[in-house]
Amino acid sequence: MGRQPIQREAWTREAARDLYHIKRWGGGYFDINESGHVFASPNPEQGSTVDLINIVAEAKRRNLRFPLLIRFQDILRHRVKAINEAFENAIEECEYKGRYRGVFPIKVNQLREVVEEVIKAGKPYGFGLEVGSKPELFAALALQTSPNSLLICNGYKDPSFIRMALMGIKLGKKVIVVIEKLEELEQIIKVSKETDVQPMIGIRARLLSKGAGKWADSSGETAKFGLSTAELVTAADQLTAENLQDCFQLLHFHIGSQIPDIQSIKRATQEATRLYAQLHKMGFNIRNIDVGGGLGVDYDGSRTACESSTNYTLQEYANDIVYHIGDVCNAEGVPHPEITSESGRAIVAHHSALIVEVFGMIEKGAPNCQFDYNADEHAVIKELLDIKENLQSLNPLEAFHDAMERKDDAQHMFNLGILSLRDKAKIENLAWEICRSVKSSFAYQAFVPEEIRSFEEQIGDQYLCNFSVFQSLLDHWACNQLFPVMPISRLLEEPTKETTLADITCDSDGQINRFIDLDGGKDTLRLHELNGKASNHHDYYLGFFLIGAYQDIMGDLHNLFGKVNEVHIFLDSDEPCGYYIEEIIPGNTIQGSLRAVQYDEKELSRQMKAQVESAIEEDRLKSSEAMQLLQDYNASLNDYTYLRFWEPQTMSLSNPTPELLRSLGKMLQGLSALFWGLPLTLICSVQSQTLGGAREFAVVIPSLANGLLFFGLTQLSHFQPQERIWREALDRAKVLAIINTGLAPFLYFWSRLPGIPLYALAVDLLYLSSLLFLYNYNLVISRLTSMLPDESLRNDAKVFTRLNRAILGIVALLSLGYLAMIRIGMVPAFLHRPIEILETVRSWLAISLLLMPVAMTMTLTWKVKELVVGGVFNSEFWNPEKRSPDPAS
Repeated sequence: MGRQPIQREAWTREAARDLYHIKRWGGGYFDINESGHVFASPNPEQGSTVDLINIVAEAKRRNLRFPLLIRFQDILRHRVKAINEAFENAIEECEYKGRYRGVFPIKVNQLREVVEEVIKAGKPYGFGLEVGSKPELFAALALQTSPNSLLICNGYKDPSFIRMALMGIKLGKKVIVVIEKLEELEQIIKVSKETDVQPMIGIRARLLSKGAGKWADSSGETAKFGLSTAELVTAADQLTAENLQDCFQLLHFHIGSQIPDIQSIKRATQEATRLYAQLHKMGFNIRNIDVGGGLGVDYDGSRTACESSTNYTLQEYANDIVYHIGDVCNAEGVPHPEITSESGRAIVAHHSALIVEVFGMIEKGAPNCQFDYNADEHAVIKELLDIKENLQSLNPLEAFHDAMERKDDAQHMFNLGILSLRDKAKIENLAWEICRSVKSSFAYQAFVPEEIRSFEEQIGDQYLCNFSVFQSLLDHWACNQLFPVMPISRLLEEPTKETTLADITCDSDGQINRFIDLDGGKDTLRLHELNGKASNHHDYYLGFFLIGAYQDIMGDLHNLFGKVNEVHIFLDSDEPCGYYIEEIIPGNTIQGSLRAVQYDEKELSRQMKAQVESAIEEDRLKSSEAMQLLQDYNASLNDYTYLRFWEPQTMSLSNPTPELLRSLGKMLQGLSALFWGLPLTLICSVQSQTLGGAREFAVVIPSLANGLLFFGLTQLSHFQPQERIWREALDRAKVLAIINTGLAPFLYFWSRLPGIPLYALAVDLLYLSSLLFLYNYNLVISRLTSMLPDESLRNDAKVFTRLNRAILGIVALLSLGYLAMIRIGMVPAFLHRPIEILETVRSWLAISLLLMPVAMTMTLTWKVKELVVGGVFNSEFWNPEKRSPDPAS
C-alpha cells in the first residue's frame, strides 16, 4: 500500500527559526520579526532592531545596486565589549592578579572603518592592534594615537620593518616585536643599537600542542612560525649575553584559527604557561602571555567540535585561559602575567551581512513537460505509465527503484541506436514524475530512506544569485567554510524548494552547495518558490551572515567582478527608524576593475572609437547608431560590475512627486543663491575697501553677500532632510556662513583704521573662515551629487571636490603660517623684504588664491543646477499637453 504523508503542522515563525537555526548562530544579533523579516539587533542589551528589508528598500531608493554588504558598526563595539568583559569576569572569579589586554589582528579585516571602530570601542580597555606586515604596521602606527597604546608585530620582518616598529616606541607606544625565527633576534639587536631605542621583544613559541579544525596543521612541531624549545633557550642565552633580559616582555603562541574544541586551548595554554614559568625562573621578567587567536565562531549553531562550530562559549574560553595560566603560575611560584589574545574572527565575523538578489533558477531533473501518449507507445513508456497511474497502490520505494531503472535502460538503448529521441524524452519525463511523487509521499515522515534523501539533493533546483563567490565568500570555495544563508523575507511562508546557489561567474566552482546544519552540514537549502518570471525575481533576497572575518580582504577579481557596494549602519534613538546609514562605500565600477588588471579606459575608448568610425565608413552602422553605441560604451565604463535587474528608484527627476518637486524648487533657489553669492562675496570684499564716497554702504554690503550664501544653504536643507551626513555637512557650512556674515563689516573698519589690531585680527579670521567655508561647501556638493541619479556627475564631483579641498587645505596652511609669523613677530631676517612686498599686495594675493577654488566650486554648482533643471523643467512633467492633470501638484 502507498504511504500517506503525515499531516503537517501550520508553518510559523518558530518553524523558520528552527529550519535556518538563526537563534543558534545569530548570537543574539539576528532573528526573525513578526513580519517574517530578518532583523539585526546590533546591541542586544539596548533592544533596538534594524529590519534588513528596510535597509534593502533604502538602498534601492539611493540607487545602490546589489550585491550589498551591510556593516553593523554597533556589533563591532558590542563584540569588543563582550570579549573584554568576559576576561574581566574570569579574572575576578579566578582571583587572578594580572589584567587582560587584548589586541585586534587587522589581517582579519583591514578596512579602515572597521579598525577605527575597534580602536574606539577598545579604548576604555586599553585594547590594541596586531600587525603582520609593513603596510599593516604603517596603518596601525597612524591610527593608534593613545599614549602607551599596545601594538604587537607578528610575521617575518626585515630591518626596515623593525626600524619602523622601534620608531613607534619613540612615539610613546608599547610596540612589541615578536620573533618568529631565531635570525630575527640578531636583526632586532642590530637595528635597536643603530636607532638607540630599547626594543620590546616578544618570542613566539612553537608548541607541541596542536589545535583542531581546518587550521590544525598550522600548529605543532611543523608550524610555519615560532621557535622550538631549543631555539627558545638559544634566544634566551643571546638576550642574556647582550644584557637585554628586560627587553623580553612577551611570550606568544598560536595554535590555529577557528579552534572548535576547548580541550586544544586548555592543553596549549598549560604548555605555554610552563614555558613562561621556566623563563621567568631563568631571570626574564616577562610581562605578557599572548595566547594568540583561535577563539572560534559558531557558524552552524551546532555548538559542537565540528569545524564550523565551537563546543564552548566566550565566557568558557576566557575562564579556561585565565584559570590555567593562574593555576600553573601558582604551582610554579611565579607572578601572574598580563594576558593578551588576538581574537580577530570573534570580533568581526558577526558585524557584516551580504545581501544578494535571486534573479532566476535552473530546474534540476526533467521539467514537467507535456507529452501526448497513445496506444502505440514503446513498451518501456507503457510500463512507466502503468506505474504512474497505480502509484497510490504500489510500494513507493519499489516504484522509485523501477522508475530509475527504466530511465537507465532508456539511456543504454539510445546509445545503441534502438530508441528514438522523442521516446527517450518521454521515458525520462515519466521517470522524473514518478520519483517526484514518491519523494512527496515521504514528506514529514519520521524516517526517510537514504535513496530518497539522495534524490532530494539530486533534484534540488539551482537558484541564480547576483554575486561572486570568489569576491564575497572566498573561504567557502577555498576551504569549504560554511556560512549561514537564509532568505531575509517571506519567513512566515513555508519554503518548499530544495536548492543550491549559483553565482554569476563563468566558473563551475562559483556555487554554494553545502549549507549549515546541526549534523555537520547538508547539500541543499530550502527556499521559497520564486514568484513570476525570471526577470521579476529581484524581490527575493538572500542574506549571507557572519562573513566579517577575512572575506572582505581576501576576495578576488575573478571574471573582474569587483568589490560590492556597502553601507555602514549605526543605531541612533533620535532617528525615526532607530538607526542611520553612516557611510556608503561604492563598489568597483567596470573601469575600476579593468584598471586593476592594467587596462586604460581612455585607450579602450580610443580603440572602440576607431572601430566605430570604421563601421560607419563601411556602411555597417549609421552615424547616429554608431555615436549612440560609443556613448553607451563610455557611459557603461562607470557602471557597477554586477548585473542590474531593476531600474534606479532614486529620485525620478523626470516625474517628481509633489513633495519632491517642492524640495527641488527650493534646492534650485539655493543653488542660484550660492552660484551668484560666491563671486558677489568676493567682489564685495574688495569693493568695501575702494568705494570712495559710498564707503558708508560698504559696512553692510559684504554681510549681505555672505547672508546670501547662508540663504542658499538654508534652501538646500529642504532637500532630503532625513539624510544625516548631508544635513551635518550643511550645518557646518551654515555655521561658517554665519561667522563670515558677522566678521564681514570689519573689512570696512579695517580699511578705515588699519592700525587697530582688533580689526586686522578680525579680517584675518574672516579670510581663514572663508577658506573653511569653501572647503565645507565642497563637501556639501559632494554629498548632494551622491544623492542625484547621475553617475557621471557623481564621479566628476568626487574628483573636483577632492582637488578643491586639497588646494584650499594647502592655502589655509600657508596662510595660517604666514599670519602666525606676522602676528607673533617672529619673522626671520632673510624674510623681512619678501614680507614687506607681500604686505603691500596681501589683499590682492589673498583674492587671487581664492579665484581658482571659487571658479571650480561655481562650475560644480552650475552643473548640479543644470542636471535638476534638465531633469525636471525640461521633462514631460512640465508640459501640460503631455501629462495628465494631477490635482496634488
